Amino acid sequence: MTAHLHPIGDLDPIQNRPGTRGRNLVGTEHGFTSLFVSELLMDQGAAIPLHTHPTEEALVVREGTLTVQVGDQTVVAEAQ
Repeated sequence: MTAHLHPIGDLDPIQNRPGTRGRNLVGTEHGFTSLFVSELLMDQGAAIPLHTHPTEEALVVREGTLTVQVGDQTVVAEAQ
C-alpha cells in the first residue's frame, strides 16, 4: 500500500464560475488516476454548467440547498 499525504490548500475562485470557490483534495496532481475528490463552496445563485463525467459523482450538501439536474430529473438536496 502507498500512503499519499498532501497539505490541503485554500479554497480558490474557479475561473468562469462566478460565486464558486474550490480545491482538489484528491486527484491527478496528487498521483491518483482513478479517484477524484474536490470541495466546492458556492454562493447562493451560483451555478455549474451542464456537464458529464466518465465516473460516478457524489455530492455532500453541508449548508443550504443544492438543485441538480440528472438527465431529465431535477434533484433538490438540502443540508441536514
